Amino acid sequence: MMSRLIIGIVLCIGTIVDSSEKDLHPWCKYFTLGDCNGANDRLIDIYDLPYVTDSIQICQDVCGVIEGCKYFTYDVMIEKCYLYQYRYLDNCNIIGGTSIPDLVDCDWHMERSCSSFVRQNCEYPTTEILRAPAANSQECQRFLKNFESSGASYFVYNTESQVCELHTSKSSACNMTSGPVEPHYTECTGHHSSQWLELTEATPSSGVSKIPAMQTLITRVFTLLGIYLLC
Repeated sequence: MMSRLIIGIVLCIGTIVDSSEKDLHPWCKYFTLGDCNGANDRLIDIYDLPYVTDSIQICQDVCGVIEGCKYFTYDVMIEKCYLYQYRYLDNCNIIGGTSIPDLVDCDWHMERSCSSFVRQNCEYPTTEILRAPAANSQECQRFLKNFESSGASYFVYNTESQVCELHTSKSSACNMTSGPVEPHYTECTGHHSSQWLELTEATPSSGVSKIPAMQTLITRVFTLLGIYLLC
């Protein structure tokens, strides 16, 4: 009910989504990032946003009505919505992905693309079959291509330690989802099928009642927009 109210507010003030732009390779959705630096320099605000089925799109909708917000991150574990002036994923120490497409073909700077949504801070529960030094993430991806016949399906590269891990599955459990104001997240979940939701959902850590925090979020959004409810 509360989530529908916020989405309704966004629609009422004229948020328009144009999803006609060219998208990237569909497997770009499997790439993940972690341990990203520089986010605080671009932060506008943080909202408490209790976990519900559509928390990610609610966070995106709030970003769409806040002046200067171009990029958002929703953290399902601590149930918070972060709003940014622009993307902050240029300097991340962890990157994970599949053997195809090549990393250079998944350009997350591309705006108005469903592939510009990125999952962050992930755990990879599958069996690790190789751990080896690698000069960079591209070399780690090449290792994956060479070991696919041995059962490898996913690589994880740590820039700081320069260690490459190969895993038996591309399954991952991610705490955070980041993306631009457009296209709308609901359009992209349909675009990528139900697998996208399976990849992004996680279990929140909080057991606190969600209603007061959701009401606080609505109040703050109304205040920022200069809109007041008459009861």
